[in-house]
Amino acid sequence: MEVSTGFRSILKLSWAYELLQWLVGAASAQRWLAAHVWDLRDGQTVVDAGCGPGTLIERLPDTIHYFGFDISERYIRTAQSKFSD
Repeated sequence: MEVSTGFRSILKLSWAYELLQWLVGAASAQRWLAAHVWDLRDGQTVVDAGCGPGTLIERLPDTIHYFGFDISERYIRTAQSKFSD
C-alpha cells in the first residue's frame, strides 16, 4: 500500500523525488558506493527494491544487469519511459 499523505504526497511526483535526491547528494553517494563498496562484477544483476524512478541505473557500470521495482506506479512509469532499454 502506497502512503500518500503530507510530504509523501509531494514525493509521489517523480521530478520532486529526483530533486530531493539531487539536493541531498544521492548521485555522488551512489557512484561512490558502486565503485568502492558494492564490488560489482561484469554480468552481475542488481535488484533495487524501492527503486523510485530508477535513477540508480545511471550510476552503475554498463555491464551490470539492473532490475528495479517500486510500489509507486508513477515511479515505475517514469523509469520505463526514461530507461526503456
